Amino acid sequence: MFDLDIKEVFGKAKWFWVICCLVLIMDLGIYLFSVRHKEKEILKLQDTYGKLRAERLALRKRLSAPHHKLQQAIEGFLGKIPPKQAFPLWVSDLYAQIQKNGLVSSRMVYRPQKASLLGLTRYTTSFSVKGPYAKLRQLLADIQNSKQIYCIEGISFVSHSPRREEVEMKLELSTYFR
Repeated sequence: MFDLDIKEVFGKAKWFWVICCLVLIMDLGIYLFSVRHKEKEILKLQDTYGKLRAERLALRKRLSAPHHKLQQAIEGFLGKIPPKQAFPLWVSDLYAQIQKNGLVSSRMVYRPQKASLLGLTRYTTSFSVKGPYAKLRQLLADIQNSKQIYCIEGISFVSHSPRREEVEMKLELSTYFR
């Protein structure tokens, strides 16, 4: 069908094939003397960049680790803060602590106020408790060991008895609710 003669194909377009061969040889020369050298340099730069990036990531991880731990601690603390509906339980627990130790307390008035932290509500109260010093100390220990969250804002002791058997403790407490 097709009868091709190689001499005829190469003979008619001789200059075309010479230029193609020259371009091919120049392309090969440029690759060997210029691009190949740059490929090695590019690989070195990529390796250096990878090492620097790994160091920066490690540094960022080390710097954010305390922040992450602090955030987890705050979230854990917030998880332990009861909802506002648990306020009567908190009040009854405080009264139970006082009665358990056989003490007499003054009237307690609770003042709610919005805390600037995380949308919490802070309840504060001030009251006096009278009784033997040992029982007052036991009350403080019971408050500290209670499952309820108590913040002792202020405490003072006054003795009106000459023998100092009867002591009055003025206590300022607060707590937080969601």
